Amino acid sequence: MKPLPPLTTQPDHWRIVQGLLVAVFAFVLVRSLVTDWNHVPSGSMAPSIVPGDRILVNKLAFGLRLPFVDAPLMQWRTPQRSDIVIFFAPTSGLLMVKRVVGVPGDRVSWRNGVLRVNGIDAIYHAIATNPAALPMAAAATPVQAHSEDVLAHDRPILLEFDRTHRVAGDFFEVRVPEHHYLMLGDNRDNSIDYRTFGFVPGKALVGRVSHILFSLSPQNTDTLGWARWARWGTALD
Repeated sequence: MKPLPPLTTQPDHWRIVQGLLVAVFAFVLVRSLVTDWNHVPSGSMAPSIVPGDRILVNKLAFGLRLPFVDAPLMQWRTPQRSDIVIFFAPTSGLLMVKRVVGVPGDRVSWRNGVLRVNGIDAIYHAIATNPAALPMAAAATPVQAHSEDVLAHDRPILLEFDRTHRVAGDFFEVRVPEHHYLMLGDNRDNSIDYRTFGFVPGKALVGRVSHILFSLSPQNTDTLGWARWARWGTALD
């Protein structure tokens, strides 16, 4: 009887390459479908999110969205008032982060530094905030942090002391259309939001922001920047 030929085994280096390819594929799949982290370059969401923060985005918060597909494949939840969300802005298609202040059917206005939703004026109180959250996040003029309490939602916002040089202005009452949302930045006087691009369709939503993953000072010129440890792992309401 002829002896059987020896079993061939894959070289160790090929198995390592296979393992790396599987790991890379899993990493890309998770970032595309499940969760992602995004760098924040602007201060439009200060004081909640400031330049240099890396925010954690739950891409399954509202549904399943496949890469390179305009509309979500499945949807199981809709954004709620005060959610911080990632979406593709109308007309420009840029990926943006803002706060939901109006859901379908809501009547919303922003006049003289007061948000009004469904006939209810928000209540404001000046609050203290970490001075590190203000550089690069505020306007050229001094700002004050306030709590904004409306319809059982309380969040921090920024308002200029001198509101005569605002980048973003007021708007009279509007009704949010079906399947659309009204987004504003927490840095109310310096934010590109509804006042620039209008209502955001639900199909443009990418995910909900849940935490600040980590934060590095953008003013540091080193490759790794300067870690702002107090912001690492902070939950966002």
